[in-house]
Amino acid sequence: MQTNCSMNYSTTFLANGVMTLYSREVNEVFHPVLGAEKEAELLYIRQTNLRHKFMHDQQITAWDVGLGAAGNALAVVAAWEDSKKGHLNLLSFDNDLEPLKLAVSEHKKNPINFGYLSGPMSTKDIVWNEFIESGLYSFKSPWGNFNWVIKKGDFAKWVEWQTERNDPILSSPRLIMYDLYSPPQDCSLWQMKHWKRLRKILSKEDPGEVIFHTRSTAVRVTLLLAGFFVGRGVAIGNKEETTIASNRLELIKNPLDLEWLKRVKRSSSSQPFLDKKYYQKKIEKKYWEMLCLHPQLL
Repeated sequence: MQTNCSMNYSTTFLANGVMTLYSREVNEVFHPVLGAEKEAELLYIRQTNLRHKFMHDQQITAWDVGLGAAGNALAVVAAWEDSKKGHLNLLSFDNDLEPLKLAVSEHKKNPINFGYLSGPMSTKDIVWNEFIESGLYSFKSPWGNFNWVIKKGDFAKWVEWQTERNDPILSSPRLIMYDLYSPPQDCSLWQMKHWKRLRKILSKEDPGEVIFHTRSTAVRVTLLLAGFFVGRGVAIGNKEETTIASNRLELIKNPLDLEWLKRVKRSSSSQPFLDKKYYQKKIEKKYWEMLCLHPQLL
C-alpha cells in the first residue's frame, strides 16, 4: 500500500507494517523486508561489533554513503549513545535529500512512521528542516562529542578530490555504510577506479570496514582487484548473505575462499566494473589471473 508521495519518491508499508520509501525513478524500495532500524542493527552495528569499538576507541569516524531517510546514520548514533564513551564523527553523503524530507514530513504527521527520527537523545534537538539545509549538527555529551555533516553531491567525485588533494584527509573512516542503488542503476559508484581511491583513503594504521547489501560476484571481484579483503556478510531479510570488505584480513570473519574462486570462473557475470557502463559478462583472462594472485586467495 502506498501513501504520501513527492516528485520522485513515495512512502509504502512493508509486510511487517513498517513504513519505508520507494523510488519511482529506479523502481527500488528502501530497506525492503525488515525496514531501516532492524536492517541497520544487523548489518552495520552487530556485524561490526560497533558498540564494543566505541568502548575502546577515543574517536570513530563513520561514513554513511546513501543518507536516504537517515535510518543507518541514526543507528550509529544510537550505538554511540549505548556505549557512552568516545567521540563520533558522522559524514552522510547523498545527491538527493528529498527522501529525508519526505520521511521527516511523515514522521511529523505520525511519530510511529520513521520513528527512529526521534530516537537517539543526542538528536532530540535537531530541527530537521534546518539541518537538511545547513548540513551541520553538533552535540556535546558528558562522555564525548558528536558531529554530523551532510555532504550533498556526487560521492565518487568527492572521493576523487580527496585522493588528489595535497592536504591530509580529515580522518580515516572506521566504518563505511555503502547503502546505494544497485550497480545497474549507477555503475559510477561501483567501478574499480572508485574503489582504488577509497582503498587509498583508508588509514594504514587504523582498520576500516565497508558494508554492502549486495552479494554480486562482479562487485566482489571489483573490490578484491581494488586491493580490499572481502568476505561474506550477515544475512538480512530475504538475502542469505551480504558483503563486507576491509583493509585488514583479520576483520573478515568469513572470507571468500578458493571454492568461491571456482564459482567466479564459471560465472557469466564476473567481469569487474571498469567504467560507468553496467554490463554482465564473464571475467577476462587478465583479470582472472590478477584475481588468483590476490593474497587472500593464494
